[in-house]
Amino acid sequence: MNIIRYTIRLILLFAFAQILMTPTFGVDLELADGRTLKDYKVINHNAVNAMIIHEGGADTIPLELLPDDLKEKYGYNKKEAAKKINEIRIEDQNRGIEKRRQDIYDTVTRLLIKSHDEIKEIDWYKSKFAPDTNKSKSIHTYIGKKGNRLWLRLKMSYYADDWLFIDSVDFKIDDEHFSIRESTLQDWERDNSGGAIWEWIDKPVDQNNWKILNKIADSETAVMRYNGDQYRSDREISEIEKLSIKNVILAYTLMGGKPPE
Repeated sequence: MNIIRYTIRLILLFAFAQILMTPTFGVDLELADGRTLKDYKVINHNAVNAMIIHEGGADTIPLELLPDDLKEKYGYNKKEAAKKINEIRIEDQNRGIEKRRQDIYDTVTRLLIKSHDEIKEIDWYKSKFAPDTNKSKSIHTYIGKKGNRLWLRLKMSYYADDWLFIDSVDFKIDDEHFSIRESTLQDWERDNSGGAIWEWIDKPVDQNNWKILNKIADSETAVMRYNGDQYRSDREISEIEKLSIKNVILAYTLMGGKPPE
């Protein structure tokens, strides 16, 4: 018995849908833009548009193109329609901006490696091109994230066959000069093995470092000088290092990070 009632209801619903979707044949609609919709029927509308089926298919038609009697019937208000159109435009722009932002974020994060510190509950993000060892001459930055807190760290390293005992680093970036001199000799860590030595520093990014890193990332030519207690060593920062720094800074910004204060 339940099956019979269900079948009858289904037939009635189908018949009702057919009535709704069947155009009123023989009635044409002249639009303000010169088009004619033959055998039309309005099946839905809002403050801006009407969904109309007709002999040629289905279209969303702005209410402002309808004859005056239909505008009145469907409550067309020019000011309200303009306001709604502007709201829709802003929503579309915001969706577009958010999509572009997400696309950029997806691209830059593919070039990062994520690791997790279980004890400190910190996620670390560094460039895939950053060295995995302190036995290198390099400069790079990486991201720390704990809960909603984000920060950047700067790492510089030096590798050679004799000590410099580095206490500061100078930079010539295109035609500008910069220095990281707030570090002391004790801030640099050191190790050696098999006749080779390496020195490195790993520190939070401050305003001065932030400026230098951004300058390096956007530079044509960047040279860094490791200053020791008696000697010094110069090297040109590679394009890979520049790209890595730029990518990490961009990822940091897209994740909600702010420049150091």
